[in-house]
Amino acid sequence: MTSDKFPLMKAIFTLIFIALIYGLYAFIVTKLYPDLPDRGLFGDMFGGINALFAGLALAGVVVAIILQRQELNNQKREFEKQDKTSQIQRFELTFFNMLTLLSEIQNSLHYKKTELIAMSKGFNSSAMTETIQKISTEKSGREVFSFFREKLLQQLKSAPEADTAFKVEIQNFIFNKPVEANIQLGYYFKNVYTILKYIEIEECLTFLEKRKYSNILRAQLSYDELFLLMCNSAYNEDFFLFKLLLEKYSILKHFYLAIDDDKVRAKLEEAFQGRAFDKRGTFDVHCYDEKLQSKEIENYIQA
Repeated sequence: MTSDKFPLMKAIFTLIFIALIYGLYAFIVTKLYPDLPDRGLFGDMFGGINALFAGLALAGVVVAIILQRQELNNQKREFEKQDKTSQIQRFELTFFNMLTLLSEIQNSLHYKKTELIAMSKGFNSSAMTETIQKISTEKSGREVFSFFREKLLQQLKSAPEADTAFKVEIQNFIFNKPVEANIQLGYYFKNVYTILKYIEIEECLTFLEKRKYSNILRAQLSYDELFLLMCNSAYNEDFFLFKLLLEKYSILKHFYLAIDDDKVRAKLEEAFQGRAFDKRGTFDVHCYDEKLQSKEIENYIQA
């Protein structure tokens, strides 16, 4: 007997059993009480019991409804669990593909520049003679980050104490000639921001889950990269969303390892909220409300 037929056979046997009980009951009552009045009196004796069994039947229906509702809720929770698992799997597929692309960008960076430097050679009878010397700089892969970090850090060490001067030094280095680091690193910066944004807007993830994936991203970044990411978003108003995400997920936690100057380190830290450097630090998303409203952005970042 198959499992599909078993419930049907069980129901048929139950109906037959109930019919036999009713038939046996009628036969016994007829034999014991041949007169109809006596049968009526006998039946009245069980009126209360009939009411009791009717109540029990109603209670059984209620219990069956409750059990059915619980089963539906269990099925709903199981479906939601499976659906979230599926969503996380889709998220991870895209997330790790984005990390792979980021790694390819890091390894494919190439910087080459030739500068003409005037070199004094010596004196003749009338004047000092000079020669022009070509100095070529060529860096590949992660060496590019180290090169830009060293050059920018050197300029910041000699920058005046004023906040505006410090800001100008960074802005000029990244966006203006002769260095224009953004030309080499702009695509890299955009990809880091895109990954953080992808983590932030994923609705199926809790904050702790988002932090887990942001920590995976941070593990792919060198100290030189953290320093440059920090400088890129510290003072540029166009990148305040990038700055906000760096703060929320403590991406800059180990940036100080790329800086050997206390003055530079302190100046850069002043531009960020404490959460950027340590998960125990504070984070206030409302300090960006005015900027978010000006760009008509709502519910993008959660506290």
